[in-house]
Amino acid sequence: MNQMFCPNCGHCRKSEFVFCGVIAQAAAGSDTALWESRPVTPPRAMKVRDERWIHQYGCAQWIRVTRDLRNKEVLKVYRIERSEMRGEGDL
Repeated sequence: MNQMFCPNCGHCRKSEFVFCGVIAQAAAGSDTALWESRPVTPPRAMKVRDERWIHQYGCAQWIRVTRDLRNKEVLKVYRIERSEMRGEGDL
């Protein structure tokens, strides 16, 4: 599919968006030090992942995209608030 959904703009050309990396999530209630010491799951073994994208050539809004890697289907899209970006080296 050549379109992606933006929470601000609606459906737009995928070429307006820029992929900015995978969002790692710690398991609920896990110790941060333990989480950081775990090996990262290789991308080939992952089936669904959360990714960070920016609508670079549109509204410049950061979005979180949950995507199925087996068929590249976008399962969910929602805004990333600026406060969620702190401490991740992007701002």
